[in-house]
Amino acid sequence: MKFDKNDNQEVDINIVPLLDTIFILLIFFSLILISATFLKSFDIKLPGASNTKILDTKVSVISINISGEYFIDNKIYSKRNFWKHIKNNKKKEYVIKADKRLKFGFVINFMDKLRNNGIKKVYFETESKENEF
Repeated sequence: MKFDKNDNQEVDINIVPLLDTIFILLIFFSLILISATFLKSFDIKLPGASNTKILDTKVSVISINISGEYFIDNKIYSKRNFWKHIKNNKKKEYVIKADKRLKFGFVINFMDKLRNNGIKKVYFETESKENEF
């Protein structure tokens, strides 16, 4: 049996698909980490109520955390931009998702300012709980 010296075939390993997969996984885990960090910083403890009802309509949500940061539909606003957005927006009803650790006077003043800006329908988001009384 005679082997020809010209039959030397080079093995070509293509690592491009492997690198593509690694970069996709890296992007995927980075996005998960970013979203988990955002959800952690958006900590709101809702007050409980035994008489809760689910709204039938799609209403924008105003969230206020204990640090006094304002959010509309999970988008953060500075205090000045928040009130500018409320004044220029055509929506006239909102759900308020306020942290239960906020002072009652703050929430009342906030509602009063909403009404002064033309918002007539305001709902509160609460956690469901049993009646304590």
